[in-house]
Amino acid sequence: MSTTPGLQCPKCNTVIRAGSRYCGNCRFPITASAHLSLSPAPLTDNAIDRAACLQPVNRWILDWPDPTNSIGERLPLFSLSQNYNVDRQKAPIISRHVYRAVFKKLHTDALSGTQISVIDYLDYKYRLRCNEKPRRFITVVHETNRKTRATILARFLPDGGNIFIAVDAYVLGPFDWFKCFKSLFLWPFLMFLGMCAALYISHKEYSLLGKNSTFVFLSLPILYLIFLTVFIYKEKSVITRIIRSYRREHSLLLALHQSFHRSSSKHTFNQDDLLMFLKSTLKLVADATIDVFEKNGMSVGQFKRYVMNINNHLSIYGDGTINQIGNQIGGSGNTQTTTGGGQNE
Repeated sequence: MSTTPGLQCPKCNTVIRAGSRYCGNCRFPITASAHLSLSPAPLTDNAIDRAACLQPVNRWILDWPDPTNSIGERLPLFSLSQNYNVDRQKAPIISRHVYRAVFKKLHTDALSGTQISVIDYLDYKYRLRCNEKPRRFITVVHETNRKTRATILARFLPDGGNIFIAVDAYVLGPFDWFKCFKSLFLWPFLMFLGMCAALYISHKEYSLLGKNSTFVFLSLPILYLIFLTVFIYKEKSVITRIIRSYRREHSLLLALHQSFHRSSSKHTFNQDDLLMFLKSTLKLVADATIDVFEKNGMSVGQFKRYVMNINNHLSIYGDGTINQIGNQIGGSGNTQTTTGGGQNE
């Protein structure tokens, strides 16, 4: 099996084999959000195809129906959604060139520590109903020193004589260990202690009465299983969320992080790190797209305004609140404050 030039395991730096879901050396998962690390090695034109991995979604109740579910809070003012009318014959070719250019640009110029992957998401339910094909996403992830996780999803989808371009940014706060412990371990542990206390008291009482306490040892574990079942039913939404995230991300720690997290840190350094990643990465995506569009004689005015807007007029305040001051796309001299979209569940 051939290897993919320039793509290495982020854990042991072994070159990843084409289409592999795990590193052949250390078994590190190379799927979904277990992203391929950056490497200085050159990329060939078709490296993006060999780097892509297929990720089904919406297979059944324990699958997330949407690739964006639970990855963080969406930042609308860092996002872009635009449709372009092109020649029907050229649309798939231009789309492929944009994917290739963006992938190469990110691979060579993204911030250190940035993780990049190419994922073909397949909605399993609609593949069966409508013969729907996978949709390719370029996923870029960066984690700050204060454990805030930023994710950018970019796709350039051809359909007939159209190319739909969408770029979305998400922020996920640090892992909340206490919330995780309280939800998954504290209450079952307290129930276990309660069962032990009941077992001890019952055993003492029946011993004093001279009765056989064997049934106590048999009944209390059954009662504990009943209480545990009630707990699982009560927390079924949390447990289901963890299972869904794990099936998509192939990482238990990341699945727990997506289920139990705090708000993004308001620390100035953390805000600076987030802005540095978002602004630089989104500019790389836009610049690569502009280059391809200009070569094909397409309008790039919208993208240039988007780059200017991202670079000069966006800053993050507090828990996902975004303040945009100055010129807006389609107008000038406006001041607008917008709160980012809610947590994706």
